[in-house]
Amino acid sequence: MLSPQWIVKSTDGKLIRGVPAAVKGFSIDSRTIRPGQVFVALKGPNHNSHDYLNEAFERGAGAAVINEGDRARTNKHPNLILVSDTKVALHEMAKAYRMLFQMPLIGVSGSVGKTTTKELLGRLLQTRLNAYYSPGNFNNEIELPLSILNMPFGTDTGVFELATQRPGELKPLANLLGPSISVITAITDAHRGFFESEEQLVNEKWSLVDALPLAGGIVALNADHPALWSRATNQRFRLDFGVTRKAATFRAEHIQDLGLEGMAFTLIYPNGSIPIRTKLLGRHNLYNILAATAVAMEMRVDAQAIRDVVAQMPPYPHRMQWKSSSLGIIVDDCYNASPSAVKAALYTLSAIESEKNKVFVFGDMGEQGDNAVAVHQQVARWVTDTNIKQVFTVGKLAAETAHVLQKQHGWSPSHAKVSSSLNELETHLKQSLCTEDNLILIKGSRSMALDQLVDHLK
Repeated sequence: MLSPQWIVKSTDGKLIRGVPAAVKGFSIDSRTIRPGQVFVALKGPNHNSHDYLNEAFERGAGAAVINEGDRARTNKHPNLILVSDTKVALHEMAKAYRMLFQMPLIGVSGSVGKTTTKELLGRLLQTRLNAYYSPGNFNNEIELPLSILNMPFGTDTGVFELATQRPGELKPLANLLGPSISVITAITDAHRGFFESEEQLVNEKWSLVDALPLAGGIVALNADHPALWSRATNQRFRLDFGVTRKAATFRAEHIQDLGLEGMAFTLIYPNGSIPIRTKLLGRHNLYNILAATAVAMEMRVDAQAIRDVVAQMPPYPHRMQWKSSSLGIIVDDCYNASPSAVKAALYTLSAIESEKNKVFVFGDMGEQGDNAVAVHQQVARWVTDTNIKQVFTVGKLAAETAHVLQKQHGWSPSHAKVSSSLNELETHLKQSLCTEDNLILIKGSRSMALDQLVDHLK
């Protein structure tokens, strides 16, 4: 069991007013800290968590890691560990804690599908192991080490999500995790504004493979992506999955779209096949299911357990999750957006057999760099390939989509409507969609806060 003294040793820190205490986890949020947890006080450009030390201890913190320069705030609290930089200390603690575990850890990365794959794989492994998987989309330089530190003793295996936005960000995270199995779900145009080429993006994701041990490490990757497939041929220990590539070891065949009920398909795996049903919408989710299945079977989860867990798995919040509202059925896919993800969502909506009026609510896609205007204009061409009848946009870039629909495809301003704010967008929707006979896709980058619109409408 960890103690404040262990933290001191891991961080080369200094203990102030030490008292016996058992560490029961780590937190960076004073609002949600639980009794016995260690509060790690981080400083950012717009906040300083040292301001909330009193609140953390009032809620039951057993210790706190703070910056040496903020010791004047220490007041009378016990078990204060002074360090030169709390962010660095967080990584040092995670690295030391990771070394206490010898069981296999699994890292999941990719442009899309990370969280769904991680969630499904965690649930599959729990059918036969004491498996831990990181909460939510904890996947960056703060959240990954925090997830590692909160992995319980006695865990048989752990599944972690790793993200990157810029070149060089993934490698230190991958090295910190030290995975035994690395999963790359897909390579798409997400974050392309920060990468000079697709090759540079593939190299970035390959950092997770480079972090595998020299002997015995396994990579699971998307065989339908040419760059990943070409690299896969050089991997001695690999699992590959795909939909279109017949040589892929794990495949989905005989795919049926079941509307809002999800999909059905036949799962092909090395020793047989089995029919699968899933509540997840969109064929892009097949890759997430196949990735999780490949790793789960490698860890001896049987096919029947996979069939049952996949059938029960609900859509993850804000990822092609449908819900009722006063305006009709909302397909909430507003967690984030990239051109390929928008295209997949549009075609998924279009493929749903329904007499309802199909509507697309679109917010700006972030991180598209110099191509931002062009890719938003391209969305208009995808819309015209579908049976969507109305488009509502919010944001200066998404407005380009509406403008192209109006000027090049003859849509009226009432059918391609531009809004400058969420409030105006909500007003336009309520004025234009007068009945519940609508099927509404809501999609945009996280920065557009379209989840607030979803909450208002439902």
